[in-house]
Amino acid sequence: MNNVINALIERGFIDQMTSPDLVDIVNRPIKVYIGFDPTAPSLHLGSLVGIMALAWFQKFGHTPYVIIGGATGRIGDPSGKSIVTGK
Repeated sequence: MNNVINALIERGFIDQMTSPDLVDIVNRPIKVYIGFDPTAPSLHLGSLVGIMALAWFQKFGHTPYVIIGGATGRIGDPSGKSIVTGK
């Protein structure tokens, strides 16, 4: 395995990619992120997939970031849920 994309493909983690160029892009260190909804009551099993991907990127020398909400979570949630209560 020469890079993180090949490692994830080998393990069946990746089924489709937007561009085959991604294999070459990750040959140099990049920054990757995942964002979570601040109005959700908790993380769930689906959240674990993204967290696992970030861990693999970090293992291969990339910089992972986790973003929890932000301005969009404060003003852009059309459901009317509150960040503070999650309701």
